[in-house]
Amino acid sequence: MDNKLAIIVPYRDRRKQLDIFIPHMDSFLKDKGIDYQIIVAEQRDDRPFNRGKLCNVVFNTVKDDFDYFCFHDVNLLPLTDDSDYSYPKKPTHLASIVDDEYIPYEEFIGGVFLINKEHFEQINGFCDEYWGWGYEDNDLLERMRTKDIPLDSFVDISSTSKNERYSFNQIYLYNNYVKKNLNKITFEKNTCIEVEPIDNIDDLTNKSFSFSIWVNPNQEDYEQFILTRPPIGFGITYTPNNNFKFTLWGGNTAYVIEDYRIPNEWYHLSMTYDKDTEEFNVYINGSFIDTKKVSTLEDFSGEWFYIGANSEKKNCFTGDVSETTFWNVSLSQDDVRVLYIEQVEDLIYNPILWYKCNRGYGNFILDETSYDNNGVFRNVSKDPNQYISKQKADRSGKNKYRDWNTEKFPFGSTERLALIGNKAKMVGSKFIAHEKEEIILGHPIKIPNKRYGVYKSLGDDSGMSYKESILENLQSFDPDILLNSDIFFDEVRLGTRTTYLLDMDTIGLNNDDFKISSRKEYETNHEWLEIIT
Repeated sequence: MDNKLAIIVPYRDRRKQLDIFIPHMDSFLKDKGIDYQIIVAEQRDDRPFNRGKLCNVVFNTVKDDFDYFCFHDVNLLPLTDDSDYSYPKKPTHLASIVDDEYIPYEEFIGGVFLINKEHFEQINGFCDEYWGWGYEDNDLLERMRTKDIPLDSFVDISSTSKNERYSFNQIYLYNNYVKKNLNKITFEKNTCIEVEPIDNIDDLTNKSFSFSIWVNPNQEDYEQFILTRPPIGFGITYTPNNNFKFTLWGGNTAYVIEDYRIPNEWYHLSMTYDKDTEEFNVYINGSFIDTKKVSTLEDFSGEWFYIGANSEKKNCFTGDVSETTFWNVSLSQDDVRVLYIEQVEDLIYNPILWYKCNRGYGNFILDETSYDNNGVFRNVSKDPNQYISKQKADRSGKNKYRDWNTEKFPFGSTERLALIGNKAKMVGSKFIAHEKEEIILGHPIKIPNKRYGVYKSLGDDSGMSYKESILENLQSFDPDILLNSDIFFDEVRLGTRTTYLLDMDTIGLNNDDFKISSRKEYETNHEWLEIIT
């Protein structure tokens, strides 16, 4: 026997949309071999709209006649056969693409959602504590996770891209994690690395280029320089108000892009410039932040690069640094994403400078590329000329180098640094102990199955796209939305922890605080329930 589907449409004051929706659905499903009925659930009182309660009421009323259920917004119309309304063995989201845009975040299950009767009863339906817009769908997902309903897995890498799907957590600046191992150097207020502008990096910032660096910043009462090429070049800094600030100078104008991030956490920072398109792009944790049009670059030839300070050796960075990398091409967003998730060597483009922060000797940090663009450690509290050396340390460690045995370098050795690696010779009294740290970048999260249905939105009065309206509402200051947000994050999830705290067994389908004021046939084959909440 075929499974029978109930399409439940929570409804209030959208008659024009309903008059379009019903005939469209009948036309779309008539040749799909699906036994279905549309049930309109109209809220007939003056209280704020409660989508979850309306869905629960209809389910309880008709559950004996149906095998599975679709909770369907009245303003979404399926367009392609990918919008598959057949029986789901596990909870399934259909409206993945609306008006040619992907859903705003992978955990999004609103719009059009399928679930079989067994699973919906197992989670006790929707929580009906959410009045007004939002969060009942997010709550439903937490119920499914808590009750171990079969779900798919998705690796959340905390995307904030304007062009990609979000992590729901990232909208609220929460971080979710996968493991990654990095070698790190801890910078203090008197430490920096100088990079001499020789050979292939001298004219780097006069054309297309890319930079990336891993940092774990401390908070200071001044703006800290992370990576710079002064005096009028580019800079990446961390401000006292917890903003990463990316600056590129062009035509005596500073083009600035900023993004808020809390201190004492690891971040992957990237900036790119494309000479042909004149686009200056910024990425954090593999995600696009913003872009600026920079038509004219200053000639920075002859200027040194600095890691952890500016040219005046002031406003030094404090915190941890790992993998600093330069390219003489403008990396794409996909390339930057690879850097964040995978490794530098996984890119098709070879870097022209790459400090893994695991090899050095004398006062040099060694470049992993064949170009030997080695950096020079400096203690800015010492004689400014003390560490400047034109001698190049090559990868073999055979070239001469200056020996400063008395200095304490940031690798933690009071003796000179030793070249690390199987090709190295012992050049100091001992090999240095480089510090490794396992950092976290994302973690697997459970999400419903997706059939990647394509839909058209009937729109609303805001003029925003479907995706834009969702994101706008999530960050709205509307009192009802804020109240729902407080319920979800304070009583359901407690921030990033996914432990359901509300009494799921008493809040949901078994709540009988409602009245069905009317139940009637609608459009021959369908049904209309008027509900007082």
